[in-house]
Amino acid sequence: MENYLVTIGIPTYNRSSSLNAAISSVLSQSYQNIEVIVCDNCSTDDTQEVCKRWALKDNRIKLHRQETNVGAVSNFNTIPALANGTFFMWLADDDRISSNFVTECISILSSSPETTIVSGQAVFICSDGTQRPTRTFKNKSSSRWSNVLRYLFFVTDNSIFYGLMRTNDIRQIKLKNVLAGDWLLVMRLAYLGKLQITCAAQLFRSINGASSDSDQLLRAYGFSRIERLFPILLISREVYYEIVRDDNFWPFSKFSCRWLSGILAACITLAGKVIFWRVIPLISRCLQIIARKKADFIKRIVRALLNSK
Repeated sequence: MENYLVTIGIPTYNRSSSLNAAISSVLSQSYQNIEVIVCDNCSTDDTQEVCKRWALKDNRIKLHRQETNVGAVSNFNTIPALANGTFFMWLADDDRISSNFVTECISILSSSPETTIVSGQAVFICSDGTQRPTRTFKNKSSSRWSNVLRYLFFVTDNSIFYGLMRTNDIRQIKLKNVLAGDWLLVMRLAYLGKLQITCAAQLFRSINGASSDSDQLLRAYGFSRIERLFPILLISREVYYEIVRDDNFWPFSKFSCRWLSGILAACITLAGKVIFWRVIPLISRCLQIIARKKADFIKRIVRALLNSK
């Protein structure tokens, strides 16, 4: 495996308390040939002081500060243009990665030209300190369109967005300032190639991140109360618009083909979210209730038998 330069971009805004852990996890990587670009969205706390202290400790850290607050999406999009690495990844300013994250991901990317993004097993850190691993999936079909549909069906928290990818690929794809814009970005990567998650490395995510409160996020996008009740429909609509409106990226020569493909992708997205966000949690809750009632029933029988003696 060649010693490629890897760029890790950390977009940040007023998160100096968690930024230390994020930067520390990056500098502790077993893979050392990295550059770290911290892109500060004009923070009003002591973020700049924290960044400067780290930069004095390690010359791999580069600082970029926006002159004004340009918004989270624009701050994310700023970093790939500044990257010098062959490979690139974003890291949220309140997340961490295991020390072998880059090593494991770059090993897969460098040996698999058809793979476009690789991430580690996502583990959510709850407020009480407990850890909650998320589902993993592999999207390794030779069919581009199959990769897209499979991704849309299985995606939930979309932690793969914080995976390692080729810098040239991500420069072709901008993160859009729409609901589930990160899904649309990974959807395009799924069309360009295969998506992979390796359980040998971990991405530790804060459960209190910017997107943890879905209703607050929907309010920020200006959706009405009725629209906020059905976020699944809103996401499916964005998937449809993404395919129908962009005739430069998607390979459909006829608008009718693109229109039908957009409808199919939206339906697949809706079906997957209904299953994983609604049906499975409902079944899980029902099984828990049944298990509790069964346990209570067994306890009553045992008491009755003991009392009968």
